[in-house]
This record gives sequence, C-alpha cells and structure tokens, in this order.
Amino acid sequence: MATVLAVVFAITTAYCAFWWLVTYISMLSALFYALDKGVPQPTDDEIKVYTSRVIRALFRRKRGKR
Repeated sequence: MATVLAVVFAITTAYCAFWWLVTYISMLSALFYALDKGVPQPTDDEIKVYTSRVIRALFRRKRGKR
C-alpha cells in the first residue's frame, strides 16, 4: 500500500511541477516582452493594489453557488 501511495505522490508532484514550470516560463516571457516594448514598471502602490485585487478575485465566492 505504501508503494502505491508513493507512486501516486510522485505522479502528482511531477504533474504540479510541470505546470508550475509552464506558468513560470509564461510569466517571464510576458515580463521580458513588456520590458522590451518599454512598458513602464509599476510603482509599489500599484503592485499592492493589483495584488490585493487578484487575491480577492481568486477567493471570491461565486454568486449562486454555495
């Protein structure tokens, strides 16, 4: 039983690691594109505002669902 759990854990870990890497590469690509195009970097206040906005959007309950 322990071997089966270890295999399941290894598979799920590899799956999560793969998608983390895909996301990381995508974010760096977008960052490099913005820097190359001369998009101004956000201020500290803008970063705080948008970070809190994203967190609220991620954890907001969907209306009509319990």
